[in-house]
Amino acid sequence: MGGWNTFTLLLQMVVALGVVLAVMWLAARLLRSVGPAGNEALLELVARQQVGRTASVAVVRVADQALVVGVTDDQVSLLAEVELGQVEQAVAAQEQARAARREQRQSLLPGSGRSGTASSGSLTGKGKLHGSILAGSTWKQALEALRQRTARRG
Repeated sequence: MGGWNTFTLLLQMVVALGVVLAVMWLAARLLRSVGPAGNEALLELVARQQVGRTASVAVVRVADQALVVGVTDDQVSLLAEVELGQVEQAVAAQEQARAARREQRQSLLPGSGRSGTASSGSLTGKGKLHGSILAGSTWKQALEALRQRTARRG
């Protein structure tokens, strides 16, 4: 009879866990549908720069204003109000510079295929994992780059 009690207790725990998970799932769906959608939010972090281990400066868009705030563990302080257009232009210029540096680094990798043909057929595939750390071609490129750097040239 002791085995039957254990089974019913286990069954009750599994059912209770299922009910709790179902309530959490429903609450998450409800909160997601009630909250503001993506770009409709009144508050958006535009840019952030660390200036110390626990301090940073952030640009926050509030409605149609851009506020520069200092953020530490203890407080958030308003540093300045700036034109939103200027901030957006600066962020766009920074993104273009990052993209240019990324392209330059890619062109330095062996087998990057700048001439239109790649050294390996797997590098030309643009699958879902292309360029991610999970892609086999990424590991092949990294290994080849290490080989080129460590190869002895006579």
